[in-house]
This record gives sequence, C-alpha cells and structure tokens, in this order.
Amino acid sequence: SGIKSNGNNHTDARVTAEIAGSECTADNGRTGTNTLVFTFNG
Repeated sequence: SGIKSNGNNHTDARVTAEIAGSECTADNGRTGTNTLVFTFNG
C-alpha cells in the first residue's frame, strides 16, 4: 500500500499535511496541477 504525490512515492502511506504541502503545487487558474495515486494491496 502507498501514496504517490506528484511522483514522490510514500510506500508507508503516511503523508502529513506538511509533506503534502511541500510536494504539491498551486492550481493554475482554476485547473489543478497535482496527481495523487493511492494503492492498496490486500
């Protein structure tokens, strides 16, 4: 299981608000620019 935010892989699936804030980028106008991928094994 894990979470990937904008290419930064967190295999322990633990992402704090501080981590997410440093890895994510601001919207471009009204268009979001972030990609989040959630994986669950089991």
